[in-house]
Amino acid sequence: MLVAAYENTADRIIIVSSDTDLEPAIRKAKEKGKIVEYVGFSHRASVAMVSFCSESTLLKKEDFDQFIKSSTV
Repeated sequence: MLVAAYENTADRIIIVSSDTDLEPAIRKAKEKGKIVEYVGFSHRASVAMVSFCSESTLLKKEDFDQFIKSSTV
């Protein structure tokens, strides 16, 4: 994340993690003008990560329905 921010190789950084230890790196990336997006699950979102990041996407079960084979047993 920091290499991408400092070497300007990305405009957006997407984090699929609820690890709040990433906060210092998130802050630095945002200081470098990067959009930092947190992706989590709506039923168990990290409130801290939502507050740290520029944007958040919270996935719901319905978002995965098209990828899950339904059984007709």
